[in-house]
Amino acid sequence: MSKSRFSRHFEFLLGILLVLFTSLLVFGCGDDDDDDSSDDTPPDDDTDDDPDDDTADDDTTDDDTDDDTTDDDTADDDTTDDDTADDDTADDDTADDDTEETYVNFHLFDAETEADVEGVTCTIVDPVSGEPIAPAIVETSDSDGVCAFLLADEPAQISVRFEAGDYVTHYRFYVETNSEVDQFMLSEELRDIIAGDLSVTIDPLDGIVFGVVQWASAGGVEYVGCSDVTHDAGGGELFYTDETGFPSVSQTSTSLAFSAFAVFNVPAGGPYTFEADTDGEMTETSANKVFAEALTFFILSYREELWPDNPTPVGCT
Repeated sequence: MSKSRFSRHFEFLLGILLVLFTSLLVFGCGDDDDDDSSDDTPPDDDTDDDPDDDTADDDTTDDDTDDDTTDDDTADDDTTDDDTADDDTADDDTADDDTEETYVNFHLFDAETEADVEGVTCTIVDPVSGEPIAPAIVETSDSDGVCAFLLADEPAQISVRFEAGDYVTHYRFYVETNSEVDQFMLSEELRDIIAGDLSVTIDPLDGIVFGVVQWASAGGVEYVGCSDVTHDAGGGELFYTDETGFPSVSQTSTSLAFSAFAVFNVPAGGPYTFEADTDGEMTETSANKVFAEALTFFILSYREELWPDNPTPVGCT
């Protein structure tokens, strides 16, 4: 019986399908070039130009956990960081902010009780005139008595005026930056008590100078005893402090316990030069400016580079 037209067509289609299936066997299975097959035997396609999404990829030159073959983040060790120039972890600054700010922290305390003084107005002043600089830089001491300055222009030194309630206005010139500084505050009441004990009458047109003679070394500072202080202020009454830290009529040179001095009724103006003579070793400095009814504080310093040892003479008591 001859085949029908339908049977001949069916056989023709079956032949085409057989050819296609044979081709798939030859080209799809022979060398396993398809990386998605189950028998992933070498040589596989895990080469540098791997286009597939294998979880264990050939991207051995980058530090990413994913399969990003285009990632070039091999030189950057910053975790979650877009800052390729610095090593700050979790930092998004393209311009690194690790620079130090210039600062001075003043600790202000009561001269009698040593209690912290809160609410002191601290104003940076010109070192020559003693007037506030422009634009004004003003801070206020906190509950710990700390008056903190952060300075953008990075000066080497600053001069500051301190004002508070019932306290004498204080001036301190040429304080080195990046330092922690203790500064006493003398109340008006205590000033009057001390003046009475010394038989001094306060002139409201004059000021007070308070200085400390010290030896400064890399290891810190020390008091310098038995030092005689002179000045060119053209007036004023000078008294040395005794072991209590207050001026005394009986002390004739600086005390080893607290080598300071006070000069009352110094004419407003300046600068004035103060000189210390310690057993023939001389040093001097300036009280830059003296104001009426105010106190100017400064330090007469023997520095280690010129005096390797504290110049206090042997036998000084």
